[in-house]
Amino acid sequence: MMKCKIIAVLLAFALLAGCLPLRPAESPSASSEPPASATPSAVPSAAPSDEPSAEPSGTPAPSGPPVYTDWSQLDPPDYPEDKYTYSPHYSGEKLTPGDDYGLLLPYIGAAIDTDDWEPGYAYYYGVMDRSGRVVTDAVYDNVSQYGGYLALTKLTAAADSYTHWRYVTIAAQDGRWVREMGLQQSVTYAIDDSGPIACIGLDGEISFVNSDGEITSIVTKDVYAPLVGTDRFSFDFLTMTDDCNVFLSLEVYEGMGYLRVMEFTEDAWEPFYIYLDPATGAASLTPPEGHAVEPVYVSRDPVDENGDPIVPDVPGMASVWAIYDDATGELYYEGYAGDGVTYSIFDRDGNPVWEDYETAESVYPLVLGGTMAFIEQRSGVTCFARYDLVTHECIFRCVLRSCSS
Repeated sequence: MMKCKIIAVLLAFALLAGCLPLRPAESPSASSEPPASATPSAVPSAAPSDEPSAEPSGTPAPSGPPVYTDWSQLDPPDYPEDKYTYSPHYSGEKLTPGDDYGLLLPYIGAAIDTDDWEPGYAYYYGVMDRSGRVVTDAVYDNVSQYGGYLALTKLTAAADSYTHWRYVTIAAQDGRWVREMGLQQSVTYAIDDSGPIACIGLDGEISFVNSDGEITSIVTKDVYAPLVGTDRFSFDFLTMTDDCNVFLSLEVYEGMGYLRVMEFTEDAWEPFYIYLDPATGAASLTPPEGHAVEPVYVSRDPVDENGDPIVPDVPGMASVWAIYDDATGELYYEGYAGDGVTYSIFDRDGNPVWEDYETAESVYPLVLGGTMAFIEQRSGVTCFARYDLVTHECIFRCVLRSCSS
């Protein structure tokens, strides 16, 4: 049953490949906007308008065999207005480094119906800048942001197994450097928001990348495998084969790699750690001097001397809790008044920042880069939008391209 569900998940993401936007006929230079061919006329993406547009508009268009929604069949007054331009660094499907991006953020540009697989849809992501300019097309199954890093992944199913691979790109949060890591099993951020980011290759090779985009060390499987106690182990619990019952998970803490080893049998041994040193590429069963025996998970939420959460007194709120903007580090509070449907955001002093939104329409992460992101229905058309958290001005909106098998 588990394997059947995994196959369904992989098929769903395989279908997403048909939603990938077309690459422009020519890549734009750093001093000009993309050519008109960046948005193929066969799949219109901009609302009909009497006003000429100075720059290409519309969601980067999908390609391939799936069925597309042709928005041109709608009456012009009902068509939702796209709101974005293109970055001078725009180059289609690939993120290129630049010194003047500013803060980079993910956007949702395409959705696919996954039929019976919950939640019934999956998204494809692209990269935009804080001013609302498209930097890449929506070609990634995930764009995550934490600790000053961006991790962009494209899901690829292995041909002869249940294993899923990801083509991984690591970048600085401001795009000043970009490193292509190729096919990887997974990506791991530092749990304490400090130190390198780690990638696990298909052959078990573990690469550590620092905040300058440099690979500081590589720990090969031959180095740590003898310490595991068996050569039958997996980094992916959901796709472990029947003859494999040892699961490895990697955590980065205080600049060290903590490789947790767990056995899933009736007589399972106690989990233990193998310590990976990014400075030397060595592995050992004892932590280097000055490092903890195991990672310590510490909440970022403010607490008092008794360990109780510190939250502002917001009149009318049934519950209030801390949330963080992982791009800026800014502390906010979220709360609801009691209906369990509408929520509000407050600053650290309890002043309202964004009131009465429905969580069903918000996009995770809730607050990022001083913005709020929503899935909107406009004239029956689904859009992704990002708003300035303070001014409530819409800085980006695009119609979600949809496709089905």
